[in-house]
Amino acid sequence: MMIRWGGLALALLAGGCGMAPETTLDPWDPAARRAALGVAADDPWCIHMAALRASLDGDGPAPTDAAREAALVDVRAEATTMRNGDPLWPFRKALICEYVQGAAEEREEFDWATAAEFLEAASMAASNPPSENGVSPLVPVFDHLDGGEPESLAPVDLSNPAYCDALETSELALSQQRGGVVDAVSFPGSLRRAPDWFATVQVSYHRWAREQLEGHQIAPGAVDYGGIPYHCHRFHAAQEGSKTFALKDNLIFLLPELDDPEKSGRLVVQDAEGGEIVLDRVLAAAQLDSDGSEGEEVDFFPEDLAAAPRLSGAVERSSSLPPPRVFQIHFDFNRLTPREDDPQIAALLTELAKRDPGEPLRIQLSGHADCVGSSRDNKEVSSARARAVFSDIIRPALIERGFDEAALNDRRRFKLVGLGASAPAVKPGAVCRREEANRRVVVVVQ
Repeated sequence: MMIRWGGLALALLAGGCGMAPETTLDPWDPAARRAALGVAADDPWCIHMAALRASLDGDGPAPTDAAREAALVDVRAEATTMRNGDPLWPFRKALICEYVQGAAEEREEFDWATAAEFLEAASMAASNPPSENGVSPLVPVFDHLDGGEPESLAPVDLSNPAYCDALETSELALSQQRGGVVDAVSFPGSLRRAPDWFATVQVSYHRWAREQLEGHQIAPGAVDYGGIPYHCHRFHAAQEGSKTFALKDNLIFLLPELDDPEKSGRLVVQDAEGGEIVLDRVLAAAQLDSDGSEGEEVDFFPEDLAAAPRLSGAVERSSSLPPPRVFQIHFDFNRLTPREDDPQIAALLTELAKRDPGEPLRIQLSGHADCVGSSRDNKEVSSARARAVFSDIIRPALIERGFDEAALNDRRRFKLVGLGASAPAVKPGAVCRREEANRRVVVVVQ
């Protein structure tokens, strides 16, 4: 970034020529600021940030998932051992890495004012408390480039990558997009899910804003972005990449038990392809695409729940619902139909007789087998048992109550899963033996 000599820049240079007290940090020295903040030049997290930055600029491959996860594990451990467990330390440190790097680049181009501004931003990232809404530990540097309010908050079409070109449009687009990063991903926990990506979004926005204010939009690298300004391109690429870490609408998560905030139940989520995700801890979460496919486990944090009115409302509604009714129907050895004398069948039919087609009925059936036989056979047997209970007991009872075929075929209302011998009611001993208690189908009605 080229500097305009005069005005503020000359005044800052004159002030910097005097002797500063030994306790005063040089406002233009990235190395000194880096040392003061405890972030070494060869810090692994900064190295990861540099690799991510280079990939967004087209100068190198993207960090692998394994490398990214390893870097995240290390910096989160550092937060625990050295930063009083600050959950946003990975995000803060990513900001420090990027701002100090930006300051070093500006210093090489003799842009002392911008270098000092970036170094001060790095210090703010390290020390500022979280904002009231929990979104960011760093006060936005530029809400709007001219310091005023935008004329309109109407949505801006960001599909055109050239939106950075004109001040009157890009000011609104960038301020909306940067300020609405969390809105774009719906949940503030994204700063914990992807601290590297969202720090890059913030710093690249800031660097573009400085270039815009100075009137310079020169791409310093050899990569041709089709006339799109250099840092605008990086901002756009980082913002698009960050959407990968968005939480979707089809989110399933476990709340703590009412009488013990440290414990939760256990839930097996099955997607449309048959893939399974086991949720067995507080706030364990899975998300699915709109058609019920592509299930995956995701990180979910308390601030996500607190900041999302829809989720808070869902929790309040679920808390007012009656507790689910659980039935366990047992099977004889190597049989796929339940025991006719099982009293739980009559109890289940009594419960279903109370249900009305207009109610938001949900039923989950999990089939189980004992340990005798191969894992594959037990999985098939357990799935067949769950299907038998649904088709021979539940389905006829609900048809009699007036449920139609569309409702009975709705996967969102009826979940069937076969767990084989993976979740026994009675754990087998050293030698596998037949165990009647493990040959069962668990039916949860809510």
